[in-house]
Amino acid sequence: MMHLQPTHVRIMTIAMIDNREKAFNAKVEDYKNGLSLSMREKSMISYLYASRIINALKHETAGKKVGIDCKFHCLCRHFLTIDISSGVEKLCSAKHGKKLVISEAYYQVLQDVHIRTGHGGRDKMRHEINQYYFWIPPKVVDIFLSTCIACQVWKPLKNHIVSTSIVSIGFLTRLEIDLIDLRTRPDGDYKWILHCRDHFSKFS
Repeated sequence: MMHLQPTHVRIMTIAMIDNREKAFNAKVEDYKNGLSLSMREKSMISYLYASRIINALKHETAGKKVGIDCKFHCLCRHFLTIDISSGVEKLCSAKHGKKLVISEAYYQVLQDVHIRTGHGGRDKMRHEINQYYFWIPPKVVDIFLSTCIACQVWKPLKNHIVSTSIVSIGFLTRLEIDLIDLRTRPDGDYKWILHCRDHFSKFS
């Protein structure tokens, strides 16, 4: 029997995480390529696009002199702001202060959230993400969950119930009985209605 040393286990774990991240990034890239050209930059903000936004926010005005489109500048200042509390320039929502997540950081952020929620499913993860972050497409969360080996192993198998038909072999071998209570609205002395039906002949 082969015994693995702790160092070997750590190397294997790192390799598995690295493979998961590569698989995740490949699937995200496929999803991104399926979007229209106009939606790719806006729905999944990259580091380069975020740098453009930060540059626009640092300028009070826009125009040809500073090389910033006026409409782009207006949208950036309306929806986003720069947070430097951590010593690093990060984009945040101007409305609620949630951190904008760039596409290059998707895996790390989702991994942290997934562990924090105890390998929570889609709804738990989306709720936790909405507390602190924004601009992560729901489809990206679904892609991440599909790459989590632990979640795939723990997912219970769906056992489909196979219905069996009831077969009667003769008259009066099986009856269907309905008892109707009329005590609140009796018909004279009659307070009950008993209905019997033979399952084989359907005779009532």
